[in-house]
Amino acid sequence: MVILRQAQRKSAKERNGDVAPQKAVQQSNPRLCVDIGTTTVAIELYDSAGQFVDGAQENNRQLLMGSDVMMRLMHVKQGRGKRLTEEIRAQIYEMGMDLLQKHRRLFADKLVPECVYLVGNTVMCHLFLEKDCTGLMGAPFRSAYEGSYMTTGAEIGWQSWEQTTVYVLPGIAAHVGADAAAMFGELALWHTDKKELAVDIGTNAEMFLNVNGKVVACSTAAGPAFEGQGIHCGKRAGVGVVNGVKLMRGNGAVVLDVIAEQPQVPAPVGLCGSGLIDAIAQMLQYGIVTKDGYMLSQEEARQKGCVPAFAERLRLDSAGEKYFVLYEAGVDGRGEKDLVVTQSDIRTFQLGKAAIRAGMEMMLARQHLTVNDLDTLFVAGVFGGFLHPENAKKTGLLPDLPMHKLQFVGNAAGRGAAKVMRQPDFVKEWTEQISRVEHIELADEPNFQTVYMQAMELAHW
Repeated sequence: MVILRQAQRKSAKERNGDVAPQKAVQQSNPRLCVDIGTTTVAIELYDSAGQFVDGAQENNRQLLMGSDVMMRLMHVKQGRGKRLTEEIRAQIYEMGMDLLQKHRRLFADKLVPECVYLVGNTVMCHLFLEKDCTGLMGAPFRSAYEGSYMTTGAEIGWQSWEQTTVYVLPGIAAHVGADAAAMFGELALWHTDKKELAVDIGTNAEMFLNVNGKVVACSTAAGPAFEGQGIHCGKRAGVGVVNGVKLMRGNGAVVLDVIAEQPQVPAPVGLCGSGLIDAIAQMLQYGIVTKDGYMLSQEEARQKGCVPAFAERLRLDSAGEKYFVLYEAGVDGRGEKDLVVTQSDIRTFQLGKAAIRAGMEMMLARQHLTVNDLDTLFVAGVFGGFLHPENAKKTGLLPDLPMHKLQFVGNAAGRGAAKVMRQPDFVKEWTEQISRVEHIELADEPNFQTVYMQAMELAHW
């Protein structure tokens, strides 16, 4: 039995403000803040007073040329960098124009943003600016430019936005980019009386550790699984996508939280990152998946005494790969395809979560700390707003900290860009603090591979 219910949770980004001002501000000029993620592009519209108006998200169109930055750099090396640049510039222009059209009366029909503040990881910023990416392709890693970068819509090729000023915010290192620096500024991670760890969970997971004002930073390649990419039934959160899963031992039912715009819950069309984590955590809890990530066969599940209704959901595809059926199309007269979690999905998740955990553990170890020494763990990224913390802890994605030490802060990178836009006086302090951050290259750490392999385990930490 499958129970479909409307998802009640909104992302942290949506909760932070999705109500546009009701009165047109005739003298106001629109401004845009853009976060170019490897997987997702997020744009927010503000008025000239810095008031949030509306936002939008889409998959990064560059995904057609690779799911991670290394694939994008490979295309650059093969002479396709200009196409990547054209794709992201066009996407930002079109998404921004859609927002301006939607709220044109608010800005007295002004369809040209006064300015665009842009953040992203270093590769995304280089591709947007069409800068030489050679220094990002191998050690010693180096950027083609330092600090912030200012250009115009005319130089970007944005027709009708020629007079728009475009600010690309500064990064910290070749693999800790402007998005991480914006998160760093939004959270003011330089308190002299706290021990704070912040991690932005995404395709490239950037993290900061602040120990009484001394800050270190690193990044790790987590992959796109948390944003629904590279997963058999994976999709970015949207209508019809499952963002929560619960297995009911008593009656053997599977309860799926489905994102819906109407009271009627649609048939599931995919599984986003939070739904995947819930599913793995639940299968782990009921013995369908072991701590090393192994998915039992149907026969093995029966022998081990798993709930019979759950064991029945374990199948084999034509290639012999095991999978667990969350929703079977046609059973309730709806749905076009089964919703499943495969053995490969679990392995993909393990690789991503191990990279994040290893990065956090390595930074803490350098300061002779453990997670229990932290005052606060900030979890950033739009994805983090959908997480069920207890399920994230069961899989070992997040440490087993009490909830008062965990803060889910949503799209801190986007809000950091907006903060720079709204508060010119803040910029000096922020840039000074950026210059003091120590960058760690995890690949150079002698114990990284050992810690990484240990972090593959699906267990509390």
